[in-house]
Amino acid sequence: GKEVAYLENREVLKVVNLKSKKTRTIMTADKNYSYADGDQYYKWSPDGKWFLVSFGNPERVLSPEVGLVASDGKGEIQNLTLSGYYDLDPKWVLDGKAMIWGSTRDGMFQQSGSPVSGDVYAMFFSKEAFDRFNLSKEELALVKEQEDKNKDKDKKKEKVDKDSLKKELVIDWENLTERKKKLTTHTSSANDWLLSKDGEKLYYLTVFDKGNDLWVTELRTKETKLLAKLGVRNPSMELSSDGKFIFLLAD
Repeated sequence: GKEVAYLENREVLKVVNLKSKKTRTIMTADKNYSYADGDQYYKWSPDGKWFLVSFGNPERVLSPEVGLVASDGKGEIQNLTLSGYYDLDPKWVLDGKAMIWGSTRDGMFQQSGSPVSGDVYAMFFSKEAFDRFNLSKEELALVKEQEDKNKDKDKKKEKVDKDSLKKELVIDWENLTERKKKLTTHTSSANDWLLSKDGEKLYYLTVFDKGNDLWVTELRTKETKLLAKLGVRNPSMELSSDGKFIFLLAD
């Protein structure tokens, strides 16, 4: 809550410190191109040390990539998607251990080259989180059983100060771009996406009939179903802080 990120002249991503009033540049205009209000995208990491951004050169405005850049303004943008397709709206999930985003890599395109459909993908900044995500339902049950036993042992230890639990995000750069998975079971015109707090369910808005409806996929079983028939246009959504509700904005 001590700093604010904002866009200067629609294209330059900056941060201002509210106490000192000093500003710093995170992403320059040559990495961005704005053609309509609200078309730029960036998200703070949970620890405030990084930004996930959609970026691209002006000559490639119609095929943005997902990038990772330090919030101190001293680092270069790391291209995470490296696809050449449309890669959009990355979101931090699993307390910053991973991200989800939309991509047209496996989607359909119009004859003009514009995308018609795409999928939701996940990339994992931690190898441990990636390995856990790949466990089967049965394997995860065994892991949780062992974790519950360890929790009982930990209860006997001294209480840890809550502030010490707020760990900085540690990114495992080795083979990072290879630790990714497609989450959606069918390619469609997906418009927004959320991952449940425990990483077990993917919620996404997409069009199969008239307007966007809300779908959910159980990621370990791949079971996919319609959660809410909405029929809305221009939707976006956010997960509540406790993960029990979805706030929807549309029309």
